[in-house]
Amino acid sequence: MRDVAFWIAAGFNLLGAAVFARGARQLVSTIRAGQADETRTFLPAQRWRTLAVQVLAHTRLNRRHSGYLHWFVAVSFVALFGDYLAAFGLILNPTVESSALATAGSALAVVALLSILGLTLTRVVQSRANRGRFAGSNLRAGYFVEAVIFIVLGCTIAIHVAEDPDLIVALALLKVMVSGVWFIVVGRSVTMGVAWHRFTAFFNIWFKRHADSRPSLGELQPSLHKGNAIDWSDPADDTVVGVGGVDDLTWKARLDLATCTECGRCQDACPAWATGSLLSPKLMITSMRDAVFGDDAREFVGGADAVVDRDALWDCTTCGACVVECPVGIEHVDQFVDLRRHQVVMESQFPAEFAGLYKNLETTGNPFGAPRSGRTEWINELHFPVRVFGDGGETVIPPDVEYLFWVGCAGAYENRAKQTTKNVAELLHLAGVSFMVLGSRENCHGDPARRTGNEMLFQEMSQDVAATLSGIGVKKIVVTCPHCLNTLGYEHPRLNGHYEVVHHTELLAELMPRFELLESSTPQTVTVHDPCYLARHNNITDAPRDVLALAGVTTVEMDRNRERTFCCGAGGGQMWKESTGERINDARMTQAVKTGADVLAVGCPFCSVMMDSASGERLEVKEISEIVLHQIKRKN
Repeated sequence: MRDVAFWIAAGFNLLGAAVFARGARQLVSTIRAGQADETRTFLPAQRWRTLAVQVLAHTRLNRRHSGYLHWFVAVSFVALFGDYLAAFGLILNPTVESSALATAGSALAVVALLSILGLTLTRVVQSRANRGRFAGSNLRAGYFVEAVIFIVLGCTIAIHVAEDPDLIVALALLKVMVSGVWFIVVGRSVTMGVAWHRFTAFFNIWFKRHADSRPSLGELQPSLHKGNAIDWSDPADDTVVGVGGVDDLTWKARLDLATCTECGRCQDACPAWATGSLLSPKLMITSMRDAVFGDDAREFVGGADAVVDRDALWDCTTCGACVVECPVGIEHVDQFVDLRRHQVVMESQFPAEFAGLYKNLETTGNPFGAPRSGRTEWINELHFPVRVFGDGGETVIPPDVEYLFWVGCAGAYENRAKQTTKNVAELLHLAGVSFMVLGSRENCHGDPARRTGNEMLFQEMSQDVAATLSGIGVKKIVVTCPHCLNTLGYEHPRLNGHYEVVHHTELLAELMPRFELLESSTPQTVTVHDPCYLARHNNITDAPRDVLALAGVTTVEMDRNRERTFCCGAGGGQMWKESTGERINDARMTQAVKTGADVLAVGCPFCSVMMDSASGERLEVKEISEIVLHQIKRKN
C-alpha cells in the first residue's frame, strides 16, 4: 500500500509541476511580449546587493508587525523545502530520525505556523473594514495560500513528533498531496499574485528603476515607443505616447502587474482612497493585470466597460505613497502617468480644468496665467537690493554669485508663496550669501504638465529652461518648491541640464550658525508637514527639522511623517481641479490637530495653499522660513 501511495503522490505532484510549469511559461511569455525597456540593467552589482538586502531583511515589510511574520513564513518556505522532498521517502519508510537538524526544522516550522496564523488573523480583521487595505482583494486566493501553508507546516511538525508509522505515512501523504493541489491551482491561475509574487518579486526588485534601495520616485521614466525614448523634436509618424492598452505596456510594466500580491499596503497609504475617492492604486494595478494576463483587448481607459475608471485615474496626486509602501517594488506612479500621457496626447481626454492650465503654461509661461512682468514685483517690497540676471548686462552668471535663486511660479505670483520668497531672500541676505534671480527670464519648467500627462508640453518647456540655465552657466540653484527641486534636480539631467539643486531648508540648515537667535524663543510647539515631493520623491526629511531645532523651536510629530507623510492633496495636477470625496487637506489638518501643536510648519508653496485653506478645526500654518526669520535678530 505504501508503494501505491508513493506513486499516487509522486504522479499527482508531477502533474502539479507540469501545470505549474505551463502557467510559468504563460506568465513569462506574456511579460516578454511587452515593449522593450533598456533602462533596467545598469549597475548590476548594486542591483544584486539591493535585492539581497530587501529580500533577506524584508526592509519594505518590517515597518509593521505583519512584516516580521511574513519573514518567518518566507524563510520557512526555503528552509523546509528539503522536508517536502523527504516526505516522499517517509511514505515508503516512515522512520523519523531524531537529530539536531530535525529539531531545528520543527522549531522553525512552529514559528512559521504561528506567523501564518498571525497573518491570517490580520487578513480576517482588516478585510472587515469597508475601505481597509484588503478591500477589493481576492480574499479566497489569500486564504487558499495561507491554508496550504498552514496544513503543510502542521504536517511537518506532526511528523517530527509522531511515533506511529501509519500516522507518519498519512501525514507525509497529506503534505505532498496538498502541495500538489497548490501547484495545480496556482499554475492554472496566473493572476494569483498572492502566490506568484514568491517567484516574480525577486525579478521585479532587481529590475526596478533605481539600482539602489530608493523607491521608484523622483524623475519619471521617459515616454517610450518601441523601447526607445521618444525624440520629441522629430517623433515618428507611428509614435504612440503613453499607454492606451495592453500592447503599449513595457515588459517591466507587465512584470509589475504580475507581481502584485494584493496586500493593499498601497491602498492603505493612498490619500485619495483614504478620503473617499474612486482611486485605489491596488485595484488599478489588479484590473490592468487581469486584462493583460487574461488576454483582454479592451483599452485601459475609456467607456463604461473600461479597465480603469477615468475619474479615478485623475484623482491620483502622484504623491508616491503607494510606491514607498509596496513590498515588491511596483512602480505605480509611472504606470498611472503613462495612462495619463495617452489620454492627453493621443486622445485629448482630460479634466476640463486642465485646459486652462495648459493654455496658461503655453501663453504666459506659468500655470496662473499671470504676466511675465509680475515675476519681480516681490523685489520692490524688500528693503535691500536683489540682483536680477541681465539687468547689469550679464550674459553668464557672475563668478561672485554662489546661488541662482529659482523663485518658481508660485513664489512669484501666489501671495503666500511670495512671502516665502521674500523671507528666503532676506535670510540669504542676512547670511551674506551672494545670489541672483532670473526675474522675467524665468519660465515654468512644465512639471504641472508632465504630472498631468501632457508630456509634449513638458518637453517643450523644460528643454527651453534647461537650455537657458546651461547657457548662462548655472552651477548651483536654491528653490523653495519641492516640485521645482524634483524637476530641475532629477528630470533635467536627461535634458542635459546639470546643476546642483538644493531646497531652501537644506541651505538654511547650513546657514543657521551664522544667525544670532533672539534671547526669548517662541513658546509655540510646531508639527512638521513633510511635502511628498520633498520627503518621498527626494528623500529630504531631516533638513526641515534641523532648521527648526537650530532655531530653538520645539517640534512634535504626526503619525504620518517623513517618507510616510500624508499628501496635502495638491500634487499630480490636483491644485487645478476639484477633488472627489473628502478634501485631502482637511484630513491632513485633522492629523496635525491631533498632535496638540500650535503651528503647522510647511516647506512647499502648494502645501501652504492647501493646508491654509483646510476647513474645520485647524492649526496656524507657517512656512519654515517665516518661523526662522521670527527667531533671529535682524541686522541693521
